[in-house]
Amino acid sequence: MAIENRVNVRYHDGNHEKNTVQTAALPKMLREKQSAAYLGVSVSFLQKARSEGNPSGNRTQGPPFIKLNGAVYYRVTDLDAWSDSFHAQHVI
Repeated sequence: MAIENRVNVRYHDGNHEKNTVQTAALPKMLREKQSAAYLGVSVSFLQKARSEGNPSGNRTQGPPFIKLNGAVYYRVTDLDAWSDSFHAQHVI
């Protein structure tokens, strides 16, 4: 299943300027701000979870991240798995 994002596109056809909404696939990795928006959390939450999160329970451990040349990236699949880990499972 492809992850999709709605994108507003403005283009000029020579005579008229037109607006349209297209669907585009999300990239495999998102920057910190994009990841926060994707998860519905603040950037500061991700920053604190990265630096202070630990398995002992003092703070929520954040999703796995990658740091390249000082920039923080998150894989969309890791964000989904991290978010899914908070869903309660029903026992029947």
